[in-house]
Amino acid sequence: MDSNCNSTSTCPINRRDVNTRTGVEGSESNICPVKRESTETPTSSVPNTINTTGATTSEQEIRAIQSQKTLNFYNNLRQEYQSIELHMLESEQDVIRKEEDAFFLMRFEHELQRMQIIHAAEIRDRKAVFEKLIQTTNTRQKAKRAQKQLFRDIKKRDSTITDQEEAAKAMEKIQEQLSDRSKMFEQQIAFVEAKHEKQRKQTLAAQERKLNAEKTLHDLETKHLKSELRSTLAKNFQARINHQKALDKRIMDHQRELQLLELRHLKERADIEETSFEEIQSLKISHSSRVIETQGQQLTELHGEKDRLYELRQQFKRAALEAVYLADMKKLTQSHRIQVRQMRLAHAQTMKQRKNEARNIGKDAKSESVISITGGHASAPTNQPVSQTARSRFSSESPAPKHSGMIPLEQSSRQVSIGSMSQFGEDEDKNSESGTGTETSSIYGANSGGENSNAVNSAGIAQRFSRSSRQQPQLQSNNIVQEDQNENTSPEIIALQDSITKMQIRHKDDLNMLLKSQKEESEKLVQQWQTKKTELEAQQSAEMTRVKDSQAREIADMVAAQEREIQMEAVVHDAEMKMLLERRLLNAVLNTVVDAIITIDPVGTIKRFNHAAELMFGYSASEVIEQNIRDLMPERFSVNHDTYLKNYLTTGVKKVIGSGRRAYGLRKDRSTFPIHLSISEVKDDSVHLFTGIVRDMTNEVEIEEIKIATENQMQIELAQLEKELKESKSKAQQLLSSVLPATISHEYLGSGGKLSTPPKYYETCTILTFTIAGFNILSSTIPAATVVEMLNDLHKLIEDVIAQYDAYRVESVGNKFTIVSGLPNLNGNAHSGIIATLAFHLMSEVGNYKIVNDSEEIRVQLRMAINTGPVTAGVISLKTPKYYIFGDTLDTANRLELAGGCKTLQSITGLDLND
Repeated sequence: MDSNCNSTSTCPINRRDVNTRTGVEGSESNICPVKRESTETPTSSVPNTINTTGATTSEQEIRAIQSQKTLNFYNNLRQEYQSIELHMLESEQDVIRKEEDAFFLMRFEHELQRMQIIHAAEIRDRKAVFEKLIQTTNTRQKAKRAQKQLFRDIKKRDSTITDQEEAAKAMEKIQEQLSDRSKMFEQQIAFVEAKHEKQRKQTLAAQERKLNAEKTLHDLETKHLKSELRSTLAKNFQARINHQKALDKRIMDHQRELQLLELRHLKERADIEETSFEEIQSLKISHSSRVIETQGQQLTELHGEKDRLYELRQQFKRAALEAVYLADMKKLTQSHRIQVRQMRLAHAQTMKQRKNEARNIGKDAKSESVISITGGHASAPTNQPVSQTARSRFSSESPAPKHSGMIPLEQSSRQVSIGSMSQFGEDEDKNSESGTGTETSSIYGANSGGENSNAVNSAGIAQRFSRSSRQQPQLQSNNIVQEDQNENTSPEIIALQDSITKMQIRHKDDLNMLLKSQKEESEKLVQQWQTKKTELEAQQSAEMTRVKDSQAREIADMVAAQEREIQMEAVVHDAEMKMLLERRLLNAVLNTVVDAIITIDPVGTIKRFNHAAELMFGYSASEVIEQNIRDLMPERFSVNHDTYLKNYLTTGVKKVIGSGRRAYGLRKDRSTFPIHLSISEVKDDSVHLFTGIVRDMTNEVEIEEIKIATENQMQIELAQLEKELKESKSKAQQLLSSVLPATISHEYLGSGGKLSTPPKYYETCTILTFTIAGFNILSSTIPAATVVEMLNDLHKLIEDVIAQYDAYRVESVGNKFTIVSGLPNLNGNAHSGIIATLAFHLMSEVGNYKIVNDSEEIRVQLRMAINTGPVTAGVISLKTPKYYIFGDTLDTANRLELAGGCKTLQSITGLDLND
């Protein structure tokens, strides 16, 4: 027994303590359990019979029984060990299998992830290629649109420049034509003016010859007559000559007027021709501009429709590209799903095979373990762990099955990327030669057998990616061709093309209609101007005829008037002799008048200056005649004299004429003197004079000045007396207002000091009576002057407070004060509140008043009483009127005041209202 358990390393029971997962052996597991059990078994378990040393037979039997029990015990222990060992082997195999399954599942998951990454990269590449294609297409379309727009802008700019050059040339041509017309008009005007000048010279020469002939004939006719008769006839002849000159001058004016009218008519015709020409040319230019503008608008509209057609075609192309892209992506996604499903099927098949192989390997290992355990200790394995032995046996007896989906991820991704990059660089024609059948067969062929290599599967996937990428340009080109065929039959494009065709036809019709309307407008404008020219010529002809008829009538009237004037002049000549005699007689009379008589014309020039005027002003008649009347006036009057004359001659309003007024005259020695001026007006057909009669007012003015000074002094004294009277009246009114209420004082003054109002009875009013508490003692302790000052201050303070309320202070004696509210001004029932508020106000104000006597401050205190009731009030003594109140209400208030104390306010209730 000891020899069997002498080594813990070879004891099979010790193996159950081996930790197959960690490879660490416990410190207590090296002890043999049989040995530990034998050492721990007590001797008391042996029958008592073996302790007897006397019976040897019993000992042998006991030893035999003990040996048999030990053998049985070890056999049981070996069986138990075998069972434990089998369970441990199965557990180790399960752990190894699970680790390998986890390892393979992790590899399968990694392969799926790699495939999904490759699929996502392929989709992303396809999407990037499609987006790049769309971006390139959009960029190319934008460039085409920009180039097309640039070409249109350049063409439009060239057209605009051409139109501007043509318009400038047209304007230059119009300006040249206007300049030629202006030169022709100026030449015509110069020719007409030269003709008119020649006509005027001929007319003047004819008139001069006629006058010379008349003068020669008159001299021959009157040469043998007496001088007086010849003088009279000369005057008549001169009058006729003057009339003839006036007639000739008027004829020249008429001729000049007709010439100016002819020039004006000529200018009007030239102006209307120029205006019509400019307006017609402007209309033509505007028509041309309108046509160009309309063509530009039509071209812009046509370009817009063409751009819409182009955009619509591009939309169809983009829609076709998107359809191809979506179909290709759908197909690619389907193929990806098939690859993932096939890979998962291959993985499941691989795991199933592994489970079957693991189950067979487990059975073999179990049988081997049983054989090794039952065969003895010599066949037991050595120090190598069971897990390593099983794993080496598993790897040597059952190699890993081959599976198409289990390829290294780095190799797969590298093959995909290399295949894709190599295929993307090929030619489009070469891409179109590869079909979809080979692609499909490679995909399904790689996954159907389940025994192909991983490299073959990866190559198939990469080939799928690269072929799909190569087939995209071919599909795009094929779909673009199909799109071009479809877009020509698209209803939108056909409708838009029809719209463009109709638009071109409509543009052509609109342009023709515009040209037709412009032609009609031009013809209408030409016709209008032609009508205006005809009307102008008719108006000018009528005006010329009218002016000639008017001139003929004016000449006839002028000749008739001249004949009458000649006859009148003969009569005037006869009357002039009589007037000369009368003028001599009048001058003699004027020189004997006492007053100065001065005659002036409308401009102020002295025409007559009699002897009395010479004596008055100190000038002789010869010194002032033909001088202005301003020389006889002081400067303050002379500066405005001409203005006065002009105003009268302009307005005809008489201010001085026909009446007399006082003024001042200026003597030759520059001294002024007062005058009385009377002005009369003499107005005849050919004579307009003003005659002034001037009388010296020096003595009269001196007497008036003395009288005025006396009156002014009396006015000043009277004003001073009125001022003093007003001041006295105001003082009396103020004094009366101080002793009587305002309403009573106004009534007293209105009655002239005879107050007729009887005493009045008031049903209710409130009386406040108060005195200075301790006034007799106070007045005996302070000086009389201080008492007077105190009373004045208190009276002023009380009057200021009363002025703030609707109350009246009745006449008071000494330090006794009586204030009443509710009379003579009635205030309803408000008098009680007014008197109460006034009483507290007085108590507050008087309480702050103090007297200083010998550095001692003395405060004045009041004793007050209030009573409400009926009273009678009236004015006593009309000579020295005073307003008094009577009644029991006043007596009661006085008694309340006497019964009160200092700084108290007594009422009819008997309550003391202290402060």
